Amino acid sequence: MTQIIWKKCQPGGTCKSRYKARRREKLASENQDKRLKKAIAVALSGCNARVWKALQE
Repeated sequence: MTQIIWKKCQPGGTCKSRYKARRREKLASENQDKRLKKAIAVALSGCNARVWKALQE
């Protein structure tokens, strides 16, 4: 009796394009986290974004 083993297909695209997609998702996630941290810090400090930016530089 023959046994057939099905393998999952690789996602479409080349290795490089899949890498770029993963990298783009990672950077988007990191940027979203940075924006959230900044928004929380501005809200807790009670000053506006311009003042906060000036203090950070």
